[in-house]
Parts: sequence; structure tokens; C-alpha cells
Amino acid sequence: MARTQHDVAVLKQVMKNQLPSLFRPYRASKLQLLSVREILINANIVPGSVRLYSMLGVIFLALCVVNASGMQLSRVLRATSQIGIRRALGASRTEIIKQYLCDALLVGGAGGLLGVALTFAGLYGIRHLPGVFYADMARMDGAMFALMIALIFVCSVLVGVIPAWLASRADPALVIKSAQ
Repeated sequence: MARTQHDVAVLKQVMKNQLPSLFRPYRASKLQLLSVREILINANIVPGSVRLYSMLGVIFLALCVVNASGMQLSRVLRATSQIGIRRALGASRTEIIKQYLCDALLVGGAGGLLGVALTFAGLYGIRHLPGVFYADMARMDGAMFALMIALIFVCSVLVGVIPAWLASRADPALVIKSAQ
């Protein structure tokens, strides 16, 4: 089917009227797909202070985990004589590890639930700030909540198991002898 110059002119006019100016043929070659992160950065939708606060939150979380593991380690090291006596009386390493794991899960779970409650309170506060245009984006979705719970569980397990495992490996006779 041969097109005449008139048909081509009509087609160009229709395309010009129906397509927005963004998609003109000379600009279409310069179009590129951006990721959501690039769109947020290029359009300055989320201010730099929010990114800074997010990084600070991750750093504070890491500091809390290190602090909790240090406290648990010192607690287990203080109880090495008790662990040695229990081992001498026939307690297995797994029983000692289970005891300190349950303790760490209880303390970590309580702290984690408090952290979740404070997170929801903070998100509620951000959503109700006047004049903040990104406040409706501050929300907790299911994947983030599941990640938060998993992180609480993993950190509690690591904080409880590692010091108890180290203390349970000690020779009971040497631990009892050094405690006197």
C-alpha cells in the first residue's frame, strides 16, 4: 500500500496531536529507563536528611547489637563458675547453650517488641507532621515488618549462642579450680 505525501502529512499531524511533547521523535532517542532510586534522587522527592537519618538508624542498630552481645558475654563470663559446676554435675553443653539462648531470646524479644512499637509510633508521628510532602511514604509494609522480626530473632540467637558456646567449651575442672 503506497502512501502519498498527503497521507504522511495527515499521519504526522495525528501523531503530533495525540502524543505528548515528551515523546517527539527527536527526543525519543534520548529516553532512558530509571530505577526507582534514581527517580527519587533526580526528582529530590526524599530529602538528603531522610537518607542521613536512615543511615544513622542502621548505625545505631549495629551499636545496639554490639552492646547487647558485649553485655551477654560479660554475663556469661561472670557465670563461668556456675557453668563449670553444672558441667561437672553432668549438664551437657547443649543444655547450657539452651539456657542462655532462651534468656537471650526473652530479653531480645522484649527489646525487639519495644523497638517495633517505637517504630510504629515514629511512623505515625512522621505521617502527621504538617507540611512534609513525603509523609505519606512513611509506612511499614509486610516485607519490612518480616525483615524486622527476622533481624530481631537472628541477633538474639547470635547474642545468646556465641557467648554460651564459648563458656560451655571450658574444662569444668579448671573452671571450678580457678573460681576458688
